Amino acid sequence: MRAGKLAAVVIVAASALVGCQEEPPPDQPGRASGPPVFAYATSGKVRVARGEATVADLPIAAKDNVVDGEWTPDGARFLFSTNKKLVSVDAASGAAVEVNCTCGGIAVAGGTVYVLAEYNGKELAAYDAATLVPKGTLKPVQPNARGLLSVAGAGDRLVTFQITADGARPVTDVVVIDPATGAATKVGDSFDGGLVQSTAYTPRNWAGKPMFAYVGLATTGATHGVASVVLIDPVNPAQQIVGDKGHLRARAANVEDPSIDQTNLWWSWDGKLGVTARVWSCDTMGRSCTDHTPKTQWSFDGRGWAVVDERGLVSTRGLGGGTVELSGGNASGTGKQRITLVTGEHRKAVASDVTGLWTPPSPPPPPKSDGTVTVVNLNAAMGFKLGAGEDRGTNAKLEDLEKLADDILRQDGDIANLQEMAKPAAKEVAAILARRTGREWRLNWAGSGRTSYYRGEHENEPPVYDQVSSGNAQLVQIGDGVVAQRPLTVDTEPASDGEQDQGIKFGSGGRSFLGTEITTERHGVVDVYNTHLARAKDASDEARSKDVEQLQARTESRPHPVLLTGDFNLVIDGKGDDDSPRTVGAVNAYMNRLGYTDLGRDLGPTSNYQFPEYLVGRKRIDYILARGVATHGTARFTSHRSDHWGLVTRIGPG
Repeated sequence: MRAGKLAAVVIVAASALVGCQEEPPPDQPGRASGPPVFAYATSGKVRVARGEATVADLPIAAKDNVVDGEWTPDGARFLFSTNKKLVSVDAASGAAVEVNCTCGGIAVAGGTVYVLAEYNGKELAAYDAATLVPKGTLKPVQPNARGLLSVAGAGDRLVTFQITADGARPVTDVVVIDPATGAATKVGDSFDGGLVQSTAYTPRNWAGKPMFAYVGLATTGATHGVASVVLIDPVNPAQQIVGDKGHLRARAANVEDPSIDQTNLWWSWDGKLGVTARVWSCDTMGRSCTDHTPKTQWSFDGRGWAVVDERGLVSTRGLGGGTVELSGGNASGTGKQRITLVTGEHRKAVASDVTGLWTPPSPPPPPKSDGTVTVVNLNAAMGFKLGAGEDRGTNAKLEDLEKLADDILRQDGDIANLQEMAKPAAKEVAAILARRTGREWRLNWAGSGRTSYYRGEHENEPPVYDQVSSGNAQLVQIGDGVVAQRPLTVDTEPASDGEQDQGIKFGSGGRSFLGTEITTERHGVVDVYNTHLARAKDASDEARSKDVEQLQARTESRPHPVLLTGDFNLVIDGKGDDDSPRTVGAVNAYMNRLGYTDLGRDLGPTSNYQFPEYLVGRKRIDYILARGVATHGTARFTSHRSDHWGLVTRIGPG
């Protein structure tokens, strides 16, 4: 390796890459916990995804194909080229622009995308990265070079691989270009680092500094090659650093000179460099080849290389709160492949004919909000039938919880007030919603007791959740109309599971309520409450009327507008329930004296729509009451598994 004057960040990198002992860099804090954001190509489209949510689908013509793709360093946009067009996609909104072009490789630098039209090209066409408005051309080829092999973005710089000699394999110089000034710095060549195979840039590596990396391949024949990871500081370009491969050669210690593949170079959001490596060798005639180490995932954090995964996958990329797995293809990692999205224990098959995968080096900005806040109320009916083998209502299995999430998302819900829930199930629904929307969902919980829950498949089944907290869940999506949330009703009694309970039990026992301060983008602060009142057969009329007074004392203790939803287990229309005159009177006095509007008054019954035989008749016992806040679009909706209709309303004038 040739010596050179190195910036501090490259000195640290070099010491670990080549095995020198240096003081390790300080630990860097984690930077993102949202869902993975990624782009991939198939034979018919390019998709940009945020977790399980599709941000954009861009069709590709039958006779066209994707040539190259690159994210902006901040993850805000994904750009790709085909044989016929250049496309720029907003990673938050999915809005895309495109222009026709004769396109080859692309590189994003300083808000501009540069396009190399062909092998050995002499100039780069420049376009604004967001609008694709043409910005002229750049001629980066140095006097000793014939043209460009490829180009890659590195912040506000370009890393160019310039052909100095042709042959079976071109010889290239590695030159860093500053497009703003035209300054060019040679940092290496293909004799030093090998012929470029894969590139990746991050604005913030393990030490918080910009860094460019590429894989260079040096070959001595058709059956032997050694790939190296090469690092460049694009801000202070000096001699490139060619990585040591001792950690890979150690995997084939008995082989004199094994071949080494390194592919799928990428940067994680916490500044680590990832790569897929394979160690193999062939006999002298090339008739028999052996994989000493099949495809293995490695990570570099400035201290050294560490194995991340040894399952033989093409690539595993841990980004934020999940992992994107690329698998399939042939032994060398090419051919059509599959993408699987992994979040905790959940695995989601995303695509099966993948021809390209690109991940941003930084967590992208969150999706843009339309400012609307939609509140959903639904008795989820996990308590409708609780015994083993009972399959009605929402059971404690993933299929039913996925359907419950569907009920919320079909209404475009931002706040979901759910009654009759198990706390572990509420956590799972929050995770499902986060995967599907690409946003954070927070859980506020009001425990009422402890219950066991079953899958509902056979009478001898064990419980899925055994004696867990049961009660009311409030799920709040942050970022789409809701800026922040703060629980208002924090129980002074410790929760049975040791976690803080955000709800308060009613004096009659067995039921609870909770309230949360919701700060909205456009409508100020609104206090949103979720409640479930006791049934007449479970508590006396007097005790239930006092529960209403207990709830009123909380909702009226603050000056903010209030939205109260829940299952009241009570008919208040007309004379109301004959067996509950005091409770009916308490609710009506609450509404009339304090100026609450019964938003669902004309929507009809809300209970027993799927299972009318369970109780006699259909009744209106679920409510949304509003005070001091404008709402619109209030409606009743059917759910997948509950015996209740759901209710939905939207905060703000219609």
